Amino acid sequence: MSNPFLATDFHIQWSTLTPDHIKEAITSAIETGKKNIETIKATPPAEATFENTFAALETSTDDLDRAWGRVNHLDSVANSDDLRTALNETLPLVSEFTSSISLDDQLWQVLKSFSQSPAAQTLSPIQKRYLEETCHDFTSAGADLDSDSKKRMFEINAELAKLTQKFSENVLDSTNEWELYIDDENQLSGLPESAKTAAAESAKSKGQEGKWRFTLQVTSFFPVLQHADNDALRQQVWEANGTIGREGKHDNTQLIWQIIELRTEKATLLGHENFSDHILQRRMAKNGQTALNFTHDLHAKIKDQFDEEIQTLQDYKASKTNSPSTPLNPWDVSYWAEKQRKELFDFDTEQLRPYFPVDKVMDGLFTLTSKLFNIKISSAEAETWHPEVNFYQIH
Repeated sequence: MSNPFLATDFHIQWSTLTPDHIKEAITSAIETGKKNIETIKATPPAEATFENTFAALETSTDDLDRAWGRVNHLDSVANSDDLRTALNETLPLVSEFTSSISLDDQLWQVLKSFSQSPAAQTLSPIQKRYLEETCHDFTSAGADLDSDSKKRMFEINAELAKLTQKFSENVLDSTNEWELYIDDENQLSGLPESAKTAAAESAKSKGQEGKWRFTLQVTSFFPVLQHADNDALRQQVWEANGTIGREGKHDNTQLIWQIIELRTEKATLLGHENFSDHILQRRMAKNGQTALNFTHDLHAKIKDQFDEEIQTLQDYKASKTNSPSTPLNPWDVSYWAEKQRKELFDFDTEQLRPYFPVDKVMDGLFTLTSKLFNIKISSAEAETWHPEVNFYQIH
């Protein structure tokens, strides 16, 4: 196909997946999906088979799954203003179409009719499992609701799609927005050379050569919490990490309440006491109370040991600083735990770094995986979405 987001080539041409193609791709994919759904809906009961009902439904949205999957992948790994604008412009279209599938009375009647037919009993175990799971998907999405409830469910799904997307954007933006530049190397006492080098390279990439830049990416801020001798620096980084999605224009507080209210209403429409019961009904926990009981039981089992370890760590800090044993600040825990670990076990993870270059690690991983699963993994030339991304083939 001419639109790169719809191309079925095995090797994706990532450089061609530009935001200006998104709306056309999604619109076209939805139209194709609608036509496929209409074909299924027109299937006479006497002519219904697994292939022209459930199997046809499985492939009916292939174009949309492919295109929308690529849009969301790029949003996760290569977010940009243009991409975000295109995504938000097409999100309502995708939400509307996907919700309409499970809330379509005629489609559901075709599927339900076949699922209750004698032919459904002759399916293979895998086909039966797919049929059961698909029917569960429809009922848990509201396929058996009355028309008014379906209309409200449709509205809820559309609103939740927008709110959860905005929530994710706020998290991403607040994470990326924060940065800290250090121009005095003495403030970095205790930091491993690898962390300092990475911070220096990060600053250089921003035109601040000679300084050290820290962000709220885990690989940047966690070494500070774990190794930096500077209490004030650790506190600054720890507190900044706690502001993700919580302050200013990126504050998610109101969004959270709106999402909770809509999810609660959705669960109520579907006959559940709360959203946890709805979302867990086909998972191991089955309902929210079981999940809560597990958490409470786990807490009871580990609390004494946790308190003992924290007290030991507090005493360790007190012995090293000639001060009373008092509760640790949250930005002190990782720092003193790392010091205690080095002293107790005479082991520094940084000393292992030279023995684990990425090429050797990948070779070891692939060798082990190949032996376990009888596969072959090899690198190959293929376009990727970033120069540092490697492409591998599995045979």
